[in-house]
Amino acid sequence: MIAEHEYGPYSDELLKHKASVETNLEKYLGNPPLWSKYSWVATYHNFFCEQYSYFNDEHRIDSGKYQMTPARIE
Repeated sequence: MIAEHEYGPYSDELLKHKASVETNLEKYLGNPPLWSKYSWVATYHNFFCEQYSYFNDEHRIDSGKYQMTPARIE
């Protein structure tokens, strides 16, 4: 473990990753093929955070905030 501080190692990088994934979840909300890839990344990001006790809700992605809703194709 290098650069460990109160939030654990690589906390800043993890927060940057979170911001990038959230940005792309919003950006591709209307593009299901791309959105689904970022949804998978968000799920894995949260899985990673859960493996270490020093990462908390600040580090996790609120996946409920970025859900696609079904829509009728016309």
